[in-house]
Amino acid sequence: MNEGKPANKPQRKRAQNFFEAEKMMLINLVQQYKDILENKRSDSVTSKDKEKCWKVIEHLFNSRSSGECRN
Repeated sequence: MNEGKPANKPQRKRAQNFFEAEKMMLINLVQQYKDILENKRSDSVTSKDKEKCWKVIEHLFNSRSSGECRN
């Protein structure tokens, strides 16, 4: 039995591990936006700013990476 897992949901393929260069690139991108990402406020404007920031980081990371797209 598959307890705790829906029977009709297909299992996703596991993504490849990050390479060292990808880790460093991600760290650098997050550092550029750390003032927004580390903001302690939890209002809707701050949440939307953080969500937009992560989308920008995702786009920049995927455009600079030679590996598979990550989200």
